[in-house]
Amino acid sequence: DALKEYGAGERDISVDALKMIVYACISERHAGMFLAYTKQMRNNHQLEDIINNKSKWPSDPKDRDVLYFLAQSFRAKMLDELPTTKQQLRPDKLTFVYRAKDMIRQLAHINFEIAQMAISADGGKALPDWFMVEIARDLPRLAS
Repeated sequence: DALKEYGAGERDISVDALKMIVYACISERHAGMFLAYTKQMRNNHQLEDIINNKSKWPSDPKDRDVLYFLAQSFRAKMLDELPTTKQQLRPDKLTFVYRAKDMIRQLAHINFEIAQMAISADGGKALPDWFMVEIARDLPRLAS
């Protein structure tokens, strides 16, 4: 609503003006997440492009907020798409499993802590055990 009243969308407003509006309207935590989202949109770091290997994780230290936001989005996607048991894994999801493991490896290379956050149990939600066994086998330091 504030952006609409200002007369601009999140892409049409300066970063400083956007920060001022966002921090005035919502909590600091949510403002940081919203700003990371808008930064992601401005920088075209789209999760689907990373999954489809058309783009890479942002590796510049100044983009850590975007990296964190993307890693959280990636974690949510894995929670949604990975079946509870390996026996339930459909052949069409196998490519996603291999790509997910590779993305986690790449993420760990950029920022180990964010990679750990992406695979850690949070709020009672955990990645399937069979997938964590795969991660532990392929990336033992990260799983520990």
